[in-house]
Formats: sequence, structure tokens, C-alpha cells
Amino acid sequence: MKDIVLEMSNITKVYNGVKALDHVSIKIKRGEVYGLVGNNGAGKTTLMRLIAGQTELQEGTIKLFGETNEVMIRTSRRRMGVLIEEPGFYKNMTAAENLEYFRIQFGIPGKEVVSEVLKEVGLENTGKKKYKQFSLGMKQRLGIALALLHTPELLILDEPINGLDPAGIIEVRQTLLEINKRRNTTILIASHILAEMANIATTYGFLSNGKLLEEITAAELAEKCSVYLDIIVDDPKSMCILLEKEMHYKNFKVYPNQHIHLYEGLEESNRICELAVSNKIGVVGIVRQVVNLENYYMSIVEGC
Repeated sequence: MKDIVLEMSNITKVYNGVKALDHVSIKIKRGEVYGLVGNNGAGKTTLMRLIAGQTELQEGTIKLFGETNEVMIRTSRRRMGVLIEEPGFYKNMTAAENLEYFRIQFGIPGKEVVSEVLKEVGLENTGKKKYKQFSLGMKQRLGIALALLHTPELLILDEPINGLDPAGIIEVRQTLLEINKRRNTTILIASHILAEMANIATTYGFLSNGKLLEEITAAELAEKCSVYLDIIVDDPKSMCILLEKEMHYKNFKVYPNQHIHLYEGLEESNRICELAVSNKIGVVGIVRQVVNLENYYMSIVEGC
């Protein structure tokens, strides 16, 4: 079983009488890419600031690398790399010059680490190009490089693809996937761009209005995010018997309010309707549904 790198229990944070976080509990295992999903204002940044020690814990507990004592947690945070805000890079310096400056400031030994992380994020050939001449995608990757300087075990990234064009999004995505694969670095990434989160996360935590609505693995989500026929009839039990015996279908599930989700025979809606009517089963509707990460998130938000 994988180690638990980070565990947060019943975290509540209040700003000006408003709960930014409301009894949030999450677990992140070593090697995971944990996608914190939520609209702007959902509480993602507040949660990350608490983990990073940038804001004070009011209620709940944090267990980081097995430590719960606040003094030991502060020490454990040295094993994290954090990119929550844009770093204060010097615009007239190159990528290597900027990282060398921060390496010295942080007391990180070994000058070679600068060239190593630049290569890791795909910026090894930027040469004398100044930071002010970088594209937004390059700036984001340099920020990731800064967070990687001290070889962290847990990387925390707040909206690293926000504002990027499609090429920049692909660059950052590939960088993170490589880091996760090569270093086995655990990554906590927050974003409201759900389509892109589906390309990288192995586990999701859905936040809305400060509450964690659900934690789900990518494999579990894949089972729910699919194409199916939503069959609504007045006698689901008899309809299921017909689907199995007359049409030889087995891949279907019965849901409340007389819904049946059929995951095969998607082009057979007319035949299914005719079969139901001929057996005196009332058909309310047969609709082809496509579920992806975005509308799955919206469904659980609207269901609260």
C-alpha cells in the first residue's frame, strides 16, 4: 500500500465570517497526481496555502509525511516544492541566472542542480534569453523549475496552466507528467480547467464553496464518465429482463427514478423503444448521454 504523503482532516478556515474551507478532509498518496478541482473561489488556493504554511490553521489537523506536530511539520515542509504565486524572477536575467540566484539564497548545494532542473522542464536551450522575453508557458515552466531546485517529494501547484495557450498547456502538462514519472514526485495541482485536469490527474478532489464534495480516482471516474443510453420507463424491472433476454445486453445499471443506463447497443434506441412498447412498458424517454469530467463535476455540484 502506498504511503500517505499528506492527510488533512476537518480543515475549516474562516475569513471575515465566511467559511473559505468547511470541514475538508483529503488524503494524498505517494506518487499520485492529485487534481484539486473547483471553480474560482471554491477554496483551492486557501487549502494550498494551509499546506504550505502561508496561512494559519484555525480548525482541523494536518499530517505531512507522517508528522502532526507543528514544529515537525515546519521541518517536513522542506520536502515540498510550492508554486502558488508567480515567483519574483528578475526580468533582465536569464533562466539560469535567476535559478542560480535563488539556489544561493536557499542554500542549496551544487551549482549543477540549475542546469539539471532547466533540462527537466525543457528550458536548457534558452541561453542568454531574458526572462522578460519568455512566453507565459516558459515562465510557468521556470516557476516549476524553481520549485524543483531542492528535489522535493511533494510538489504543490496552484493553477499552473491558467492563461496559457494550447501549446503552453501541452508543454506544462508534459513537464509535470515527466517529473511524476521520473522522480515519482507526488503532485497536488489545482485548476478550474477541467478538460486539462483529465489529462494528468490520477485522483480528484472536487471542491465547491469550501466543501469537499467527493474524492475519486481516475479509474473510478472513467467508469462514470462514458457514453450511455439513459432509458426512462415506468417498469424498470421488466425492462431489464427484456434487455437481457431479448437483446442479450448485460452492461447496464438501474438508477433511482426509473432510470436505466445502458452502456452497449447505443445505436439501438428505436429497437429498445419498440420492444418496450410491444411489451406494454411505458417509455418516458431514451436519451444518449455523454459524461466527461466537466459535466460530472457540475452534476455533483448541482446535486448538493
